[in-house]
Amino acid sequence: MPHETLEDLFFIERGYLNANHFVYRSDAPILIDTGYKSDFTETQWLITALGVDLSAVSLIINTHTHCDHIGGNWIPLKR
Repeated sequence: MPHETLEDLFFIERGYLNANHFVYRSDAPILIDTGYKSDFTETQWLITALGVDLSAVSLIINTHTHCDHIGGNWIPLKR
């Protein structure tokens, strides 16, 4: 479940072997870590449930380059 840590900044905690995410909800949303590619359907659901349109993501920030953090990078950028 997403937790609002600051106004419009949400922390999404994922299960074991998947990256957690931060989502900044704004006119130009920011996504920190995209998780595994194979789990991106759930990631997308969690993010869109916050009212964020993935096609509007203006910036993806990766904390590091393990596949559980960058696997879904390409998906929000498919426009």
